[in-house]
Order: sequence, then C-alpha cells, then structure tokens
Amino acid sequence: MELFQRNGQLDEDVEDILYELGNVGVGMVSTTIGSMLGVRAEIGIPVITKADMHIVEQIDKKQTEKIGIYLNFANTLNGAVLLLMDMQFIHQIVEILLEQPVAEQKLLTDEESASAIAEFANIIVASYMNAMGSYTGIRIFVTPVSVKLGYADELVKDALQNLNLCCNEAICVNTGLSTIDANGGGLSDVGHFIMMPDDTSVQKIIMKQFLYKVDKAMDEQFEKTENSMSIYYTVNKMLIALHMALLVFFVVMRVYVMAAFCVAGVVVYIFSYRLLDNQMNKHYYKITYYEIWICAAGSACIMGPEYGFHLALIAMLLPVALSVNTENSEDDTRFFKCSFTKKEGIFLVAATIIVYVMMKLGTYHDSFFGRHIISHNVVLQDVVFIANTAFIIIYIFYYLSSYAVYINKSEEFLRQKADYDELTGLYNRNRIRFILEHNYAAAKEGNNPFGVAIMDIDDFKKINDGYGHNAGDFVLKRFAGIVDGIVRKCEGQIVAGRWGGEEFLILYYGENKEDFYMLLEYIRMKIYEAQFLYDRNRLSVSVTIGMAAFSKDMSLDEIINNADMKLYEGKKSGKNKVM
Repeated sequence: MELFQRNGQLDEDVEDILYELGNVGVGMVSTTIGSMLGVRAEIGIPVITKADMHIVEQIDKKQTEKIGIYLNFANTLNGAVLLLMDMQFIHQIVEILLEQPVAEQKLLTDEESASAIAEFANIIVASYMNAMGSYTGIRIFVTPVSVKLGYADELVKDALQNLNLCCNEAICVNTGLSTIDANGGGLSDVGHFIMMPDDTSVQKIIMKQFLYKVDKAMDEQFEKTENSMSIYYTVNKMLIALHMALLVFFVVMRVYVMAAFCVAGVVVYIFSYRLLDNQMNKHYYKITYYEIWICAAGSACIMGPEYGFHLALIAMLLPVALSVNTENSEDDTRFFKCSFTKKEGIFLVAATIIVYVMMKLGTYHDSFFGRHIISHNVVLQDVVFIANTAFIIIYIFYYLSSYAVYINKSEEFLRQKADYDELTGLYNRNRIRFILEHNYAAAKEGNNPFGVAIMDIDDFKKINDGYGHNAGDFVLKRFAGIVDGIVRKCEGQIVAGRWGGEEFLILYYGENKEDFYMLLEYIRMKIYEAQFLYDRNRLSVSVTIGMAAFSKDMSLDEIINNADMKLYEGKKSGKNKVM
C-alpha cells in the first residue's frame, strides 16, 4: 500500500487513521495532565508529514529552550516518540510533584527535580503508549525514556538520527497540546507530541484498523439482520431435499456408492440443525461446503462428464478464491463468516485437478469406476446436465452478488469512518473542521456568514466517576441523539459534530445572532428536560454553551477560541446557560 500519492500528499485513508491515532494518544495524555494540574487541556489537530527537519517549522516559532523526552518503540511496531515540552510547563509540573518551589535553572541539575521530570515523563509516556496500543490492538515495546534540554531543532535532529538506526523512512504525526488558564487567560501552548513510526509500521496499523473495523461492521450488520438464521434453516432444508432427489437418481442409475453418500449427506444436514441452533454458522458453512464438494467429485468420477457434475467443482472454487486470507491464515475471513486458509485453498485446487484426471481416466476406461454397469439414458443425461448448469449459474451469481454487497458496505463503512464519530454518530472533529474551513472561506468572500457554538456537558466527570464509563457513553449517545434530532428538524440550518470528549460543536448558517441564541437556548432546555435513565438511575444532565459569530477580522481558530472562552465563562458563572 502506497502511503503517499504522486503529488506528495498522504493517502486519505491513511491520513484519517493517523489523525485518529494522534488524537487518541495525545487525548489520553491531555486527560492525565489535566487531572495533575487541575486545568483543562486541549489537543490540536494532528499535522502529518514525512519525518524530517521540517517538523521544527511547525513547533518552534519563538526559538525557546524546551525539555525533550525521547524513546524508541520496537518489535511489532518500529519508530520513536519525541515529546517537546515548554520549560515553564515542566517547571510547574515539578513544583506540583515536589510540593515546593524549585528554581528553573536547577530543573535538570537538581537530583530531586530531575527525578520528578523522569517520573512525569514515564507517566505521560505510559498513558500515550497504552492509548496507542489499545487503538491499534498491537502490543508495543518501548525503550526507557531519555530527557534532554535544548532547542527544538537540536532535539528533533537527535531524534531523527536515532530513528535512522531502525527506520529507513518514517511518518511524523505531530499533535500540539495546550492548557486553558484557570483565570480565563486563554490557551497556553505547553508542548508537542511527535510520533514517528516507520512506513512498515504505518502499513501494519492501517491494515489492522481497516480489517478490524470492516469485520466489526460486517458482523454487526449480520447480527442485525432478522432473517439471517431463517435463511440458513431454509438452505438446510433445500439441501436435504436435493440429496433425497439425488438418492433416488443414483438408485435408478445403480450407482449405489453415490446413493450411500447421499444418505450420509442427509444425516449430516439433520445433524447441522444443532449447529444452527447453537449459532455455529462458521462450522455449518464449512461442513456444507466439503459435503457438496465430495458429492460433486464422486459423481464426476463415477458418472463421467456427460452429467455436468464436474462443472460444479469449478464453481466451488469461487468462494475459496474470494475468502482465502493471503496474509495471515489464522485470521477470520474478511468476506464470509467462514474462511479458507491458504493451505485449504491449495488443497482444494489440487484435489479438483486430481478429480479431473480421474474423470478422464474413467472416460477412456469404463471399467475404471465400473461405469459399464451403469444404465445410461441420453434424455436423463441432458436433464441432469441442464440442472447442474442452472445450479452453477445460480451459485456463481449468488457469490458475485454477495461480494458486490460486501464491497459496497466496505466503501460505505470507510466513508462513515472518515466523517462520523463512532460513539455518537455525529460528524467527527476532522469532518466538522473541514466544514468550518469551507464555510469560513466562503464567508471571507462575502457569502454565507455563520456562527459557531461549543457545547460542553456539565459535570461529566462526576457521571463517569459515580456511575462508570458505560454511563458516560450512554449520556454522550443520548445527548447526541437529542442534538441530531434538532439538527434534522432545522433542515440544513445547523450542522453538529463531536469536537472531543464531552464537547460538541454547532455550526449555524446565518447572521442573525438572536435566532442563533434562541436555537442554542432551545437545545439547552431540551437537554435539561430530557430523561437520562441509566440502570434505574435518573442522571442529571445539563449543558453550557458558548457562541461566537463570524468576523472578517478574525481567523477561524480565533472564532472557535472566542466560543470556547464564552463557554468557560458560562462554566465559571454557574453552568447550564448559553453565553
């Protein structure tokens, strides 16, 4: 898989997953830092580039000394993590940990201070790597952290030099971190988290996420289908009826060996009802497949090519070709509920070739399978040949149509993943940011003025601490459902998305501030009046909202920050209000 396109731009699917990876890792770190300092920590939008010295241009405009925290990760994934932290921020952290004043010039020379920095580094690195591991589903092994004082260009240069020991080419995922002053002084940049996995590791992450998510989505869709099991039962009954008809056919033709096979097949399908009752669909599919294959192979060898049984063997290779996992034979199939491993695929192809050879031998020597005792009927031959041909056409059509459905659902899933938040179903941060930028550019040209509002669920941490994170997820989904219902009623007047954590963003199309305020007040009232019942507990849920209007004199980030500061003012002045 090529990570970069010909124009040097990162592939969109790769970019989306790396964005999410950066948000997940730094999001956990921001939570850790926020709890340590008792402040709100905000993460920026990850910037994804190739790992080179151009990273410095993104992070060090003031040319100030920083604390560099560096480590390698290896084994399943290879790469490095570099944390560039502001000196004042680290100074604050050290004083909190030591519970005493510390001179800034002694941060790295004083033994206690250096130990506190190392402790802090281990805490945030552990939270960062644990989040990465949980997201990727891959166990990550890291080296001990090293701490160094220097300018950003020096620290980045050292990191890249160490990185070259294990990586030929690497991707840089650079995510900024800021804190909000308790006195309402705005955002303060405190550092950057730079993850640099090599291109092989990126491909592993991409494939892992894609296959896992597609499998999950397909499984969920399958479980939601009410008639899925009834289809299996119907097919099973049809197979029993087919084998009873073949039993009669083989008895008439005096092919008693195949008649015995048909009796055994009926017994197998009667037993298969137990598998279906226990929802062991994978086992059912494989047993069915091999039973049909053996029956077709035996019929082709004994009856010869005149009856068309050999054609079924070719059709039977189609699901094998579509479901064989060429990368890891231990994984479940990505297409069907049952997979054929690479070894099984090779075996079935070889076995089919052998059957064809044996069938030809029987054609030249009637005595090879005792064909001379079979009472052949030309009309019956034509009827069975046509029936087998019809079966093959239906069989091929079924699998190709199933595969087409799978492809469509995979594409739909990727679009869903790229634009929507997995938990709430609203637009995710990347998508809502894209919409904001598009509207901002249009508004700068004099068209489509807009307003922005940021909503934060009040005392959300208390819900998580008091009732558990499942309760928190319930509140987020219920909250998003109410907002989404209002969005639909407004018919294109507003757009909503999850901004991060318990924060949501509203984009309002229009310049009437009073209408925008009344709409937000309506949302606030609906949330406050709604029933949030979880595990027989009625949860008290309210929301504080900060709003800001478009201005040509302000950048998009400044408009968003204005809304965020209004939100902060609302929190300080009592919560459950629109500011």
